[in-house]
Amino acid sequence: MKYSSSNIKALMMACLLGVCVLVPGSHGAPGAKGVKRRFKKDVCLRLNTSLPDTPHIRAVSNSSVSPWEWSFSHDENRIPSHIAEARCMYTGCLTQDMEENLELLSKPIHHQILVLRKVPDEKEGYALKLEYKTIAVGCTCVKPHVLSHNL
Repeated sequence: MKYSSSNIKALMMACLLGVCVLVPGSHGAPGAKGVKRRFKKDVCLRLNTSLPDTPHIRAVSNSSVSPWEWSFSHDENRIPSHIAEARCMYTGCLTQDMEENLELLSKPIHHQILVLRKVPDEKEGYALKLEYKTIAVGCTCVKPHVLSHNL
């Protein structure tokens, strides 16, 4: 399944805009010391999915010594419903001759993002819950971690 960069940008923008709108009212009144108040606030969210053209940025995924490919996860109960994640293509890292060197390991770089989760709601059908998701955004080369055991 292929997705255009404009679709991916629109999904990412929707998630970011949703987070900006929903976060301020979800944790209680600012400055209320010792008192934890929770407010339920309805917010009308209108998204403009047309994004301005951006200059072309060269993909580093295939020119890295630890190359990766993109895969997409899909969850209808999550906004955005499609999320791109990096998957390392090699166990080791590539040399200048494009040969795999297993003295170094190719490992994913993880990053936490905020997503909206659709949860059942008796009155409205569903509500949106803000949650973290950890995703791989690229790969890098690392030295193997070796533990020595003293007997």
